[in-house]
Amino acid sequence: MLRRLTVGVFALALAFLVAGPGFADDKADPKPEKDTPDQFMKDAIKLVGELADNLEKVKDKASAEKAKPKLVDLLRRLKKLDERGRKVISALPKEEQQALQKKYKDDLEKVSRRFAAEGARIGKDPDLQAVLKDIEKEASKDEKKDDKKDEKKEEKKDDK
Repeated sequence: MLRRLTVGVFALALAFLVAGPGFADDKADPKPEKDTPDQFMKDAIKLVGELADNLEKVKDKASAEKAKPKLVDLLRRLKKLDERGRKVISALPKEEQQALQKKYKDDLEKVSRRFAAEGARIGKDPDLQAVLKDIEKEASKDEKKDDKKDEKKEEKKDDK
């Protein structure tokens, strides 16, 4: 599961690198006043860096258990970032996408390599894999709960 997650995130990073800007969601300001491509790229690099930092801390079962909630949160943020990236990038002309890609290429590659290396390290340890195998499911489950809460809020607004 973690291997699939690592490959998926790495593929996402590579796709944004090749096709245009990356992916990240700054928790402190999830909806900036104006979501610029530069801000999006900075957020992407920051999020992947946070993922790598948290994976670096996973050394044994205890540290994996401790890191699990944070990793679930980061995966949720990554999914939101993917949606945000599709909106921001698709609005740019091809020339601007290429310029943005060139501007952030080195930083994105550096952080993506760190993330991939940590994911590969964890993927080689069956004990760590056992603890972290369900984080993607947990992140999706939490996301579905959030969606249901949002739907209920909208229904209440409609009733009023």
